[in-house]
Amino acid sequence: GFFSDQTISHFSGNIIIGGSPFPFQQSAFGMASSLRDMNGDGQLDIVKDTALNPPQYVGISYNNAAGTGAFSSHKESFANMAPYHTTVGDLNNDGRNDLVVTDDNADSFLLNTGNDGNGLANFSRFFYSFAGGTGATGDDGFGGNSVIADLDNDGWNDVIISDVDVDISGCARRMHIYHNLGNGPNVTLRQENDGAAWRPNGVHDVAVFDINGDGWLDMVIGTCSGTEVWMNEAPIGLNISFPAGTPDAVPCEGQVTVTAQVEAFGGGVVSEPSVEINVSADGGPFVVTVMSPIGNGLYEGILDGTLATASMQWFVSAELTSGLAQVSPIFFNVLADQINREVDDFEAGNNGWTVETDASVSAGAWVLVDPNGTTSGGTASQSEDAASGALCWVTGNGVVGGAAGTADLDGGPTHLISPTYNLAGTTPIISFSLWYANIESDPNQFDDFVVSISADAGVTWSTALVVGGALGTSSNWQTFEILVSDIVTPSANMVFRFTASDSPNNSLCEAGMDDFTVETTTCNSQGPQFKRGDVNLDVSLDISDAVSILQMLFNGTAVGCDDAADA
Repeated sequence: GFFSDQTISHFSGNIIIGGSPFPFQQSAFGMASSLRDMNGDGQLDIVKDTALNPPQYVGISYNNAAGTGAFSSHKESFANMAPYHTTVGDLNNDGRNDLVVTDDNADSFLLNTGNDGNGLANFSRFFYSFAGGTGATGDDGFGGNSVIADLDNDGWNDVIISDVDVDISGCARRMHIYHNLGNGPNVTLRQENDGAAWRPNGVHDVAVFDINGDGWLDMVIGTCSGTEVWMNEAPIGLNISFPAGTPDAVPCEGQVTVTAQVEAFGGGVVSEPSVEINVSADGGPFVVTVMSPIGNGLYEGILDGTLATASMQWFVSAELTSGLAQVSPIFFNVLADQINREVDDFEAGNNGWTVETDASVSAGAWVLVDPNGTTSGGTASQSEDAASGALCWVTGNGVVGGAAGTADLDGGPTHLISPTYNLAGTTPIISFSLWYANIESDPNQFDDFVVSISADAGVTWSTALVVGGALGTSSNWQTFEILVSDIVTPSANMVFRFTASDSPNNSLCEAGMDDFTVETTTCNSQGPQFKRGDVNLDVSLDISDAVSILQMLFNGTAVGCDDAADA
């Protein structure tokens, strides 16, 4: 083809480096470049590393979405670096492109934290860590090319940095592999203590691809003394999954089929007679039954509702012919022919939920809001988003961009309390999304988040769940599920309480709750057992039934059975 130089017609404006303007197309020692969408607008941007002499930077020139091919907005990714190579890829699985930077000083990686007010990407800088061992305490200074790839098939990209600098001679340094621990959003990339003997010296570059088609990435390494091929030794084991999902419930007087996929990897072979379903009825001992193979690694087992009265727990186990065993998680199912779910996502308001707060709370009582996220030392303190939708309950909500400590919970406790639920005569399960962060340097001072249940409209409370420690919910929304009958006997006056406390007031403490769900079940052959006039279905005729009638008439509280209310 024929090419003409149109640099001037495509670039305009300057990039600011150290307070001084430079044309983006100017490079002192251009080392690496990429065409990738860095701000999520669907257009390919230009990522460039210019090294050795000023201006030294990793910068991005952004493609004009309104006029593709025009580059007038330029931004330095992170200031005061001495970069010698850069590679683009997603390191924390948030869908944004991040940067790996080989540096004359300490190598680092830049996580894309989203766009600024002008639609240009912001980045936070992080350094690699080292697990220890011989020669595993630093990155050896000068480095070269880098690769982003998932080397252990855990779904998180790892990083390889070669050691031969394009400008500084010498083959005494070594290549580094940094393992992604998957602890997003601010992931750790760590060189593991791998014994050191394998690490090649004098590596110019690495090609990473699956040479033998086993699904695991291998490495072709170019060194000062030749080319080396390193094959990924896949671990031997087996996976158990449920491609059709797991049942919501077990029929009260019937059966449901469980289909499991049992697959070996790394050269292992599944022993078909070892594939078993293990079932416990009503909390009793597990009974083992061999599952039936139906082809393509699929096996079927039966859950029989006639063998239990209320619930079943079950799991699938299997072995390789070598004897290596694996088990699935344990699943819990109630016996039910019908499942009713009442979900409160709080998008329509508080829906009868109330807040009770101790007088010691100076900030951070429960509020229903669209949350403004905060971070402390790179760790998320309050979530930026609800678990679903826009609104959720959080312990205080500061201004956009505010510091983590300005609106977090101070003092306590603060209680978030549900309205009354009539769950008499049912086997209810509650579930909810929870966010909890407790950032505290002294492990003896951690605060606990407590979920409590009352069967008498809040007169007495029983603890159902405690979440605490340094991790909390690991800067993520997590879903919890509680079988109410494990805590109290379900009644017509059920109330649920979520309690956060920063007492003593010496840490960052943030909680959030969303998507509160009550699931009730019934069997077709059964219904709530009642006496005429037993409005709350507690098998007694007393003043509480009259109270339930008044709550129905004036508060709109539902009754467990309309016939029972026809007194």
